[in-house]
Amino acid sequence: MTSRLLRLAQVNWAKIDGMMASQGLDPLELPADRMMNLIYWWATKDAYDQQELNRFERQLWRPPLGARAPAGSPWSSEAETAAFQAFAAETTGSVPVNR
Repeated sequence: MTSRLLRLAQVNWAKIDGMMASQGLDPLELPADRMMNLIYWWATKDAYDQQELNRFERQLWRPPLGARAPAGSPWSSEAETAAFQAFAAETTGSVPVNR
């Protein structure tokens, strides 16, 4: 996630830096976690709807090829199992039993 946000900032640095400069702030003075929050906010501030925001989140959290998804990520085993169970409950009226 962090590498994708940093790449997004790198590609759009003039816009992000300019926006912050217009507010009298230097983004390079922010702590790392605040910088990530800034980049995330900038990337999602104009999201048209929740569906567009969800699509961005999925792309952001998608693990690199061959890497295991971190816990809490929409791509984690737990999240995929929960999504499948929700789908099954919605379409069949029952929830699969974990064995």
